Amino acid sequence: MKTFLSCTALFLGLGLSATVAHADAKLTRSAGVLGESIQYQFQGDPGEIYIFLPSTQTGPTPLAVLDPNDPRSANVGIDLLNFLKFGPLNGAGQASLNFALPGSPGLAGLTIHSQLFTAPGVTTLIDEISAPNAVRLGFHGDSFLSVGNLSVPTAGFGSAALSDGRVVLGGGGVSDGLGGTVGTTAVSIFDGQAQGFAAAGDLTYAPINPAAVALSDGRVFFCGGIDGNNNVLAGASIFNPATGTSVAAASMSTPRVQHTATRLADGRVFVTGGANSLNAADPLASLSAILKTSQIYNPANNTWSNAASLPNPRIGHNASLLPSGRVLITGGLEITTFIIPIPNIVNSARRYDPTSNSMVSTASFSGDRALHAQITLSDGRVLIAGGADGDVLTQNFFSIATVATYNESSNAWTNQPSLPDVRTFPNLVEVGSNVHVLSGLGTIDVLSLTGSPVTSILRASTSNFAWSTVGNLSAARPLSASHPVDGGDRIVVLGASGASDTKADVYIP
Repeated sequence: MKTFLSCTALFLGLGLSATVAHADAKLTRSAGVLGESIQYQFQGDPGEIYIFLPSTQTGPTPLAVLDPNDPRSANVGIDLLNFLKFGPLNGAGQASLNFALPGSPGLAGLTIHSQLFTAPGVTTLIDEISAPNAVRLGFHGDSFLSVGNLSVPTAGFGSAALSDGRVVLGGGGVSDGLGGTVGTTAVSIFDGQAQGFAAAGDLTYAPINPAAVALSDGRVFFCGGIDGNNNVLAGASIFNPATGTSVAAASMSTPRVQHTATRLADGRVFVTGGANSLNAADPLASLSAILKTSQIYNPANNTWSNAASLPNPRIGHNASLLPSGRVLITGGLEITTFIIPIPNIVNSARRYDPTSNSMVSTASFSGDRALHAQITLSDGRVLIAGGADGDVLTQNFFSIATVATYNESSNAWTNQPSLPDVRTFPNLVEVGSNVHVLSGLGTIDVLSLTGSPVTSILRASTSNFAWSTVGNLSAARPLSASHPVDGGDRIVVLGASGASDTKADVYIP
């Protein structure tokens, strides 16, 4: 407490006059690997004093210990007062601190909570208080459960990364308390700086497994999915993280689930494939429900327009934006019809060209695959990895480990070294010059989308794709989404490991 009191004396001794705040105090963190360092960046009002308080506890700590007239509380404890720091913010209202971290294995998993305060205030010593920051310390390759929890166990949500590094999760299925599942409208945001979730609002409909994509204006678009009775939905909703509110978007002309949604270079959203109904009791009817049609949503005027269709109905495919502005659509379960629908997992690819509204002939890759991972790398190539192959009619499916890259300038695929293990539904995340493979299913039943989860984490350089195992998830998350957070300092893996799971995995690349 002596350090807090000395801070008070310092501020009074400096004769600082109260100022009217015009910027919220903001605390951000980077790095944070044991044996290296952790950096904190501060933002507040120019000319004010910052107070940085770390702790292994979450508080609350009444600010009345500093100022009897202040009714507020800090979100951190006072067990690390020896590490409290204070100093001036510069003319831009900024300052930073760097702490060397010991390479002690005993510190792995320790959570450091911290908060920033600025002073002086108008009527109190403390002016602004930042949102709390939290990080679990660890080494490269470590994975820990998130510090915070989802308010309710949820599976099958849509997720999209925001430009500020946070991740929006919307919809999904929750327990109805009677052994069933119902859709939810709930929206949460995962913040890597807090390594936790915050309830953020509600969608205007309640989808399970919707497609989600971040729009160019910072909002997040959700479309399609199913309800708790497996009815496929045509609805859409746009969530604004700046206000925590959603507006209903125009519905698609047909319901869709297991479709892809890709933001085009002009800000519109291209949606293709999927199915308009699910009927496990009648597989033939389910095959007939698979779609080849495409639509484009324009957020500027809240309208849908028809886009070029795929040559054949397709589900279980993947899609990503190419540097040219076209969309590469790969693999999946395709339906050809000769009197009756004939399903096959395919190796074909198509490119959608929004300029001409046409599907462009594209080279096929070697080996059939569906339910695979796909990303556009920073060098413009597209990477596909893993997935499932097999015979739909005999229902004999197996996960695969093959990897390939696509170069649009040559319209050619290059086989790359295979993963050291097979997996369906893997996630791909590029950080720096490396790409990571996380999660997935080693064995797979395509009809029920179940199997044995894979927890190992793989990494390879994008120059040679020489894969190595670099860590393990702390919990099996077979149907998940992964996103880089904190500028790539961490990767979050979102997806329930069980019916009561409210955590995420946070991996240190």
